[in-house]
Amino acid sequence: MEESKKLIESNRLEEAIRRLEALDGLSENEEALLLLGELYYRQGRSVDALNRFNAVLCMHPDNTKAKAYVEMINDVLDFFYKDRLNP
Repeated sequence: MEESKKLIESNRLEEAIRRLEALDGLSENEEALLLLGELYYRQGRSVDALNRFNAVLCMHPDNTKAKAYVEMINDVLDFFYKDRLNP
């Protein structure tokens, strides 16, 4: 985790993402999932980010940061696809 945070500080996001994705036990690591979701969000990978934030909420439904991101992403997706879904 610490190495990934250093990579993020150096703006080496792709490398940080690869390291986080390769972590053993990622699916049970709330902090790593949250950080990975934030990185995906920064890259515009909304669906990947949403999946990670929802995984965090499955473990800890009271995580306010994950809740905020899920709400924000859903608002954006609702806005972008409103006309496509309701012609």
